[in-house]
Amino acid sequence: MKVSIYLLLLMFTATVASAQSPSKLALNAGTVLKLDNTVKTEVSQEMMGQTIDMSFDATSNQKIEVKEKKRKSYLLTSTITEVKFTGSAMGRDMNFDSNKQEDLDGDMGKGVKMMLNKPKDVELGEDSKVIDHPEAKAKADDTQADPFAQMMNSFGAGPDNSYGTKAAFTVVPTGLRPGESWTDSTITEDVKTYTTYTLKSSNGTESAFTLTGTQRVSKKMTQMEMEVVVNLTGKMTGEGTVDNRTGIIKKSTIMLESTGTSEVMGQSIPITSKVTSSVVVTVL
Repeated sequence: MKVSIYLLLLMFTATVASAQSPSKLALNAGTVLKLDNTVKTEVSQEMMGQTIDMSFDATSNQKIEVKEKKRKSYLLTSTITEVKFTGSAMGRDMNFDSNKQEDLDGDMGKGVKMMLNKPKDVELGEDSKVIDHPEAKAKADDTQADPFAQMMNSFGAGPDNSYGTKAAFTVVPTGLRPGESWTDSTITEDVKTYTTYTLKSSNGTESAFTLTGTQRVSKKMTQMEMEVVVNLTGKMTGEGTVDNRTGIIKKSTIMLESTGTSEVMGQSIPITSKVTSSVVVTVL
């Protein structure tokens, strides 16, 4: 479906933002986390004088395990265990459930099979930033050739090689008082995110924060043997809570409203979107 590529990228942009700071993570080897991610997307695009509205809802379940504590970093594995997706576009309803074999055997299931229940290794520094490795990036780039793999970016298979782990961790700078803020930027080749976090409250073991930010996306891809260039600019708002002792996020919600264009076959297609991403992390 031609419109799917635009949605998949937009869903990704809602989830790449994650909190990071100069403080340190404090994780124990053997810790296992369950990350539940819900993404709700509303997209509108104009084509040949007509407005096309689309809506999509997706959920995923993901297991993150701390395999090893190194001197200044952590080795983790991230495994997507379940994906569900419903949507409506151009009068067509779409449904996918990774628990149904008939869906896995269909066209949409081809991309999911590449990633479902396949552990992915990732290394995070004590500041919760991803430590890239060339071989990992090459594997991540390979997944971009699959259209459905693009949607899986929103479930942790993005080109930053975090495999969704960034959404599970953040650390509030020590000594911060309620109302004070810190800033962060997350930069990849395709996505640039600038975020300001503000401490809302803290009881010593748990902190609540709010966030605002901007995001710019410029991404080139191939869809149905056609080159597509997507350019988006968005504003973010959100909130969350984090365990101060570990840096593990308990829950967070981010809303991203974007405008931009998709350039394909010499045409510039205006796009507007609203994406809401909610994450709940549970220590098993």
